[in-house]
Amino acid sequence: MIFRRLSTMPGSFFHITPDEFGLGIRSKELLRFSAIPNMKKRIEDEINKEPGITDTVASVTLKDGLLSVKLRVQTESGFVETTILAR
Repeated sequence: MIFRRLSTMPGSFFHITPDEFGLGIRSKELLRFSAIPNMKKRIEDEINKEPGITDTVASVTLKDGLLSVKLRVQTESGFVETTILAR
């Protein structure tokens, strides 16, 4: 669910409006350090759109060309933690 929301390009599903699903994070795309705070906020907002999600805390770091997104997602039934890495 989390990976699908982050990797899907907005508008990929014809029956869902582009602003309702998808962030479109791509690997191998140039990312500047100045864009990280905005990306963190966008990730949290996108995951919070998922039904059953009550809160999301993201930690985004870029070091040596490796983007790390650590997520702590609170659902109605508990917490889920995951890390997504992209080079």
